Amino acid sequence: MLNYVRVHIDKKLFSVSEPEAVMKRADDVLYHMDPKKPEDEELGFNTVAGYNTFLQHNGLWKENAPRIIVTGPMGEPSGLIAKLEETGNMVYPIRSMRSFIQNHGIDSVRPSAIINMAHGRMGEPIVDYLAKQNIPLFSPLNVNRLVEEWERDKMGMNGGFMSQSIVTPEIDGAIRPFALFGHYKDEEGLQHAYAIPERLETFVETVNNYIALQRKPNSEKRVAIYYYKGPGQNALTAGGMEVVPSLYNLLQRMKREGYKVDGLPTSSKELEQMIQSQGAVFGSYAEGAFDRFMETGKPELITKEQYEGWIKKSIRPEMYAEVIAANGEFPGAYMTTSDGRLGVARLQFGNVVLLPQNAAGSGDNAFKVVHGTNAAPPHTYIASYLWTQFGFKADALIHFGTHGSLEFTPRKQVALCSNDWSDRLVGALPHFYIYSIGNVGEGMIAKRRSYAGLQSYLTPPFMESSVRTIYRELTEAVKTYNNLLPADGQAVLSTGNKDALNRASLAVKKLTVKLGIHRELELDSLLTVPYAEEDIQRIENFAEELANEKITGQLYTMGIPYEPIRITSSVYAMATEPIAYSLLALDKLRNRADGQVEKHRTLFTQRYLEPARDLVTRLLADPSLVSDELICRITGITSDELAKAHEINKSRNTPQGMMAMMMALAEEAPAEAKTHADMSGGIMQADQSVRSKRNSISESMKEKMKEIAKGMNPEKAMELAKKMGASPEALKKMETGMYKSHAVGMNTLAKDTVTMKTTSRGKREKADSDKFGGMEAMMKAMMSKKKEYSKEEMNFALAVVEVERTLKNVGNYKSALLESPERELTSMVNALNGGYTQPSPGGDPIANPNTLPTGRNLFAINAEETPSESAWEKGKQLADNTIEMYRRRHNDSVPRKVSYTLWSGEFIETGGATIAQVLYMLGDADIHYLFVGEQLQYDVAFRVMSLGTQLKQIIIFDKDVKRDKRDTSSIYFDEFLKLGKARQHQAEVDKRIAESGNGDIANILYTSGTTGDSKGVMLHHSCYEGAIKAHNERFPQLGDQEVVMNFLPFTHVFERAWSYWCISMGCQLAINLRPVDIQKTIKEIRPTAMCSVPRFWEKVYSGVQEKINETTGLKKKLMLDALKVGREHNIEYVCKGLTPPALLHMKYKFYEKTIYSLLKKTIGIENGRFFPTAGAAIPPAVQEFILSVGINMVAGYGLTESTATVSCENDFDHVVGSVGRIMPHVEVKIGENNEILLRGVGITHGYYRKEAATKAAFTEDGWFHTGDAGYIKDGHLFLTERIKDLFKTSNGKYIAPQAIEAKLVVDRYIDQISIIADERKFVSALIIPEYKLVKEYAEKKGIKYASMEELLQDQQIIDLFKERIDTLQQQFAHYEQIKRFTLLPHPFSMERGELTNTLKIKRNVLNKNYAAEIEKMYEE
Repeated sequence: MLNYVRVHIDKKLFSVSEPEAVMKRADDVLYHMDPKKPEDEELGFNTVAGYNTFLQHNGLWKENAPRIIVTGPMGEPSGLIAKLEETGNMVYPIRSMRSFIQNHGIDSVRPSAIINMAHGRMGEPIVDYLAKQNIPLFSPLNVNRLVEEWERDKMGMNGGFMSQSIVTPEIDGAIRPFALFGHYKDEEGLQHAYAIPERLETFVETVNNYIALQRKPNSEKRVAIYYYKGPGQNALTAGGMEVVPSLYNLLQRMKREGYKVDGLPTSSKELEQMIQSQGAVFGSYAEGAFDRFMETGKPELITKEQYEGWIKKSIRPEMYAEVIAANGEFPGAYMTTSDGRLGVARLQFGNVVLLPQNAAGSGDNAFKVVHGTNAAPPHTYIASYLWTQFGFKADALIHFGTHGSLEFTPRKQVALCSNDWSDRLVGALPHFYIYSIGNVGEGMIAKRRSYAGLQSYLTPPFMESSVRTIYRELTEAVKTYNNLLPADGQAVLSTGNKDALNRASLAVKKLTVKLGIHRELELDSLLTVPYAEEDIQRIENFAEELANEKITGQLYTMGIPYEPIRITSSVYAMATEPIAYSLLALDKLRNRADGQVEKHRTLFTQRYLEPARDLVTRLLADPSLVSDELICRITGITSDELAKAHEINKSRNTPQGMMAMMMALAEEAPAEAKTHADMSGGIMQADQSVRSKRNSISESMKEKMKEIAKGMNPEKAMELAKKMGASPEALKKMETGMYKSHAVGMNTLAKDTVTMKTTSRGKREKADSDKFGGMEAMMKAMMSKKKEYSKEEMNFALAVVEVERTLKNVGNYKSALLESPERELTSMVNALNGGYTQPSPGGDPIANPNTLPTGRNLFAINAEETPSESAWEKGKQLADNTIEMYRRRHNDSVPRKVSYTLWSGEFIETGGATIAQVLYMLGDADIHYLFVGEQLQYDVAFRVMSLGTQLKQIIIFDKDVKRDKRDTSSIYFDEFLKLGKARQHQAEVDKRIAESGNGDIANILYTSGTTGDSKGVMLHHSCYEGAIKAHNERFPQLGDQEVVMNFLPFTHVFERAWSYWCISMGCQLAINLRPVDIQKTIKEIRPTAMCSVPRFWEKVYSGVQEKINETTGLKKKLMLDALKVGREHNIEYVCKGLTPPALLHMKYKFYEKTIYSLLKKTIGIENGRFFPTAGAAIPPAVQEFILSVGINMVAGYGLTESTATVSCENDFDHVVGSVGRIMPHVEVKIGENNEILLRGVGITHGYYRKEAATKAAFTEDGWFHTGDAGYIKDGHLFLTERIKDLFKTSNGKYIAPQAIEAKLVVDRYIDQISIIADERKFVSALIIPEYKLVKEYAEKKGIKYASMEELLQDQQIIDLFKERIDTLQQQFAHYEQIKRFTLLPHPFSMERGELTNTLKIKRNVLNKNYAAEIEKMYEE
């Protein structure tokens, strides 16, 4: 139009040529660049034969060469195709893989490998084909940005691209998520995607190496196997696996398969002895053992020339410079010979070599050394992998067992580049990782960071715990109590019955205290006060849960099935509860189960769990017992009701109407047609008026159907009709009309009056249209209204089908457990032959039995199937329970705000039950609009929209999130903002703002759970308003000139409330996202203010003390004098409001400009003015030190329930040992047992959905129980102990563990400590030493040791700690002093649940994790 106006109306002299007539592009399947005209559009081919002719004419045909298919939309494949052809392959570029398989074109190609430049799944049909034909699937990545930006990025890839190009292809069984394509700018600044040259070389070599495994005889293949082993005589370890017997079984299997495995010992025991002598790992401290190994262990010795030659091939110069900086020049200080060679420990059996996984770093923190250090790996580590590649010349690499350290070496998380260590050390080797199904999270790290094809193995067998007998007496006492309770709906008890109930409650209490359960449940132990009904219910359920707990038995040995008794116990663990819960769900629908069953777990056990176990016993003996008759008998339904349930379930899962037609056509459509269908939102975005015309078929649609149907055989026609949802009657007519013909043109279905059939004699005849029905008739049948069922019918059918499924699974589980060991070995051998490993979900086989059988390639999350149907139903039930409980407690109102913590591991294991609960609650609470961040959140939200929620729209923050092609309603956040520009709803907005108030809940925060379960603390806007007002009055000096550092999690009330206040004051906030980066970030930001926890300052104090102890002479004297001067100046004078003497002030100013300023600059706080600190007790020595050097650390006290600050110091209003003065608008009084009680506007209104806990937390006149003891002196608040933490020894003495811990943790040899004393004869302690100092002490004393465990058991080390502890605890009463202690070889950690996110110890977790060590301290 514009061109027409320009030429004919404006009469311009220049214009573009008129467009040529539109030509339909060929629906070609294959394509290739024209070698003679490389700049022209690619040539298209509709047949494999035509393409082969093209290859022959252009010199690209290679007889017997490997054939590789390249497909997918996410790369520019010309460079990849050319390089594959250049290295001896024939390449078949495909536009639509699904069509190519369905049209059987792939069968004539018979590819050796498929390369999919993926953005999403290929789909189950292709997975089935790959498995059947045993074809490996590669998924190289497009980093989708400039190469230099990607190389600098620490993450590598995230958001929608990571989901669609890495996570989703894993479900298809894809391997090698290797960054291959990147963006480059042209001269005009435009970006184009090309294969990255350096990466292309490695990727093509990798593919060729996998294909070589298919063609090379097993006898010639060289295989390197890495096992993980700790230092010294430590056993070989792997998650749940007996490593040596398992490794031995694999080697034997390889030998039977024709691999050259020479010199294999006659037993696994002999193999273990060989590994201990020749395949050992040593700590840098084990000098004697190391010397013997270098003489007798037969290590591979590598020269400097060899090593540096391999380095030049693999490692960039800047990376190697980091190695030298961290470890010195080759060969380093470890595993070296006197003539400068480097030893690599290994055992070689012919063409198979076994190597220990060397330490990827140095230090005493074994967890960190394995799971990732920031430093470059040492020479020994690098040399081992480079020798495997270039010295041994391996054809394949295997990591044996969960898990090694390669995948945790530094840098990118995914989409690695050539600066990443695991990328370089794996190189182009085919890599396989034998991995536990129970550790899918770290398995994904291995898959994505070391390019491993996972080979899953079984967890140890499950057993039922044997503690039921321990709780038998308690269970009987609980039953007695429950029998005295009034039934639902009955009147309250009489006085006599109340007395009997109280006596029964006290009987339960006595047994509860005797068994120690009260500590786990945070219940009191006063034997004169009965427990409430709610408490006894918790005790009952806790004991019953433990009695039914599943535990693992012996370790698993690969290749050997569980013992029959262990198979039985594992199937019991996997099948009993699902059957029980499915029967309970069915009974609830029929009103046959009252609320008492769910309320009292013992009732559930009696009525459902025990009968379910009996069922499992019968079905284990004879799985064929599962029949319709058994299902009807178990569920109490008729055969007709069962048939109806099947019909309803089939109806629920079968697409109907237009959607069915589109899905069917999409599968049958030619490549180009499918591409157009995928690219447009056509049907889904149609006008509502068009949608309503469901029975009308356009002429273009009919033409497309004719085109699709050409040459289709009768079976295919019937299959398509079924997919389209044709009724049984229509299908019967079609089948009748076909007679027994061999080929019927599907195009005749589009004709309304006549169809053609071919008789067995080959004659073509006309068939009456009535016999076939015609396309129009079939489409009408398909578009007819789907039979509708009521919600009750649907729920009942789902419950019946679930019972049926759980019963049938008993036999399936048994078979899977029996088959898995052999499948694991077979799958590993198949992988070594360059084959395809079928994908499977990962996780606990009890929670997700679909992980069985093993011997498959694990994936993490399938968003298309999450939440699962069963998870959705569980989530609905959980949400209903939550809402119902809230309604009972809040006058039938629904909760306005609910907080959930979502864990990826739990998401995987439960099939998404938690997210299902959240999303169902959104619907039940009438939520219409949902905001999501990244791809996974969006995928799950979109799936759930069709499962019953009332969501109208999803708003997406991240622009990288890829919307589902069926999604017609979701919008991105910037689009959302545009909707408000017209302000068309401003009146309603104003109305709602006017109706809101500070009585609304701001957020629900969960307490840290240091002594038990977390509780959700409700904080209203009024709480924050009061807290901000109080802080403004106490600290008017804070303003917009401040640069504030945030590093605590925002789930912590201290950081959250502090940040709200800082924002209100106009401060600039700098947020540290990764805790491990705090030391680096604080030096970049140089903050003026920062809130922190005492642990931060304890580390500063310990570091300075260590520096002082290392220093000698004048320097040491100056440092000690600086601390003495600072203490006198600041604490004795300034903090007391006194003027220091002139000479003292002059000395202080000198040290302030030298030693103090140097310390602050080293930390990164030289600009600091204000450092509030709370969250735990501050050791007085630490507080005194920090104040002495002029750091304004403001000690404070607060709780989540008080909206943070209750008291705090002001600038230089410090009293060592106190937590400051009471804040404005906060009332404090000291109650019974010196407990600190609070009242005020900032105090919580209670705990979310915990009415009993809320009632217990407040006195009748509204004072909140803090659980902390303390006193007030001269206006300052002092804390003495945590009342809940008070331990009562078996001698009746009370001690405060925190006071003892605070005193001892200041010792430079002690890093962490936990006091043990509750109901014990004396006080003991678990101690985490400062490992570095202990090692230095051992070196000075000449103590030899092979591991940290061995060193800490040395009597000289124990005596050192005993002497230091005795010195520090002299001021304690005799009964408070530590009598025994255990030195632990690894620190407490958040990963094991032992620390909160603010580094406070969780005593209940420590008591469990170190139960054996604790009991040993109390042995006579």
